[in-house]
Amino acid sequence: MKMKLKDKTLVIWVACIWFMITCSSCSRPVSDEQSPRVLLPWIENGQYHFRVVELRTMESLKSLRGSVARFSVGVNGPEPIVRALRRSDGVFVPTDPMSQNLLSLYANLERLAELDDQVGVGYLLPRPWKISINTNIVNENQRRLHNNAQYDADRKMIEFTSFESRGDLPLTVNAGAIAHEHFHALFDVLVPSPASLQDCSAMEADQIAARREARLRELYRVRLLRAMNEGLADVWGWIHSGDPRFVARSRPEDGELRSLEKGIQPIWTAKQFSDYNRAEGFCPRRSDQDFVYQLGNQYGLAFQWAFGSKDRVPVAHVVIELLRKLKKDIMNFPDGDELKPALLIENLARQNPRQCPFLISILQPKDQSELTWQCWETL
Repeated sequence: MKMKLKDKTLVIWVACIWFMITCSSCSRPVSDEQSPRVLLPWIENGQYHFRVVELRTMESLKSLRGSVARFSVGVNGPEPIVRALRRSDGVFVPTDPMSQNLLSLYANLERLAELDDQVGVGYLLPRPWKISINTNIVNENQRRLHNNAQYDADRKMIEFTSFESRGDLPLTVNAGAIAHEHFHALFDVLVPSPASLQDCSAMEADQIAARREARLRELYRVRLLRAMNEGLADVWGWIHSGDPRFVARSRPEDGELRSLEKGIQPIWTAKQFSDYNRAEGFCPRRSDQDFVYQLGNQYGLAFQWAFGSKDRVPVAHVVIELLRKLKKDIMNFPDGDELKPALLIENLARQNPRQCPFLISILQPKDQSELTWQCWETL
């Protein structure tokens, strides 16, 4: 639909009036003032509002450089430039959407660094963290992704694609999404990752036959740990933002799959998980992302139902202790045996006996008996 000249003029006037209201006394351009106060979209109690936020660790506002994070355009590109004007009260107002997004991103990373310190893991991720924007990220079919982000474990870098959103918020403003990606860095340090899988696309038939069972076992563990990683990353997103539907704000197509505000489903048994794994085949052609997020969402919902009404910082302590226990379980697991999906919930119940009755109720009958006895002894 084409916009009439009259409508265009109205839009321009509205934009001008908003800028005059928020920046009525702006005069001086951005400087390298330390710990600047900036007007940003900020989340409080699960809702976004414009608030004045102090960037306590910022060293250079113009080049977006601070002790918490360093930014680049692309993986190896230059530093981005922030544009803002300072009001007479000293508050900076970003003058373009990119600058607003970047400053919001830094402000959230700063608060995530504080959360890391509160729960005793600040030393695990040396600062400043590496962040790239407008990054060229491709999927398994070498197609460029848009409106997405990832943690690159090899580069130790959080990478965001171009700034766009199908929902209400760019990912770089979405507090929950930023925390989700940051959590992947914590998981990567705290939980040993399986070895990279051998590419099976060029294997001959006899090689596939010889490697089938070993490959299926590898796929089982890789997918299970990814599901745990994704589920707990969504929990971390909720802990930081207080928003159980943060995914839908930026990626509405994934909103229902990843929501932490829906009914909970029983955690899959090892047999169910193994059956899916085998159904996918030795060398699956389609992405297993939906499967990973489906199981991950079961873990996320378990946390939300068990701890949703509590102060979120103690819940962050629970998550970190759970990761430390998971690391021990993986390192001490007997050869030939395999982890089961219920392991995360069982460990959570043992660490939080008061939540035992609920957590037992979301396990399948086969996984309930041993945990019921152990919980009974601790109550």
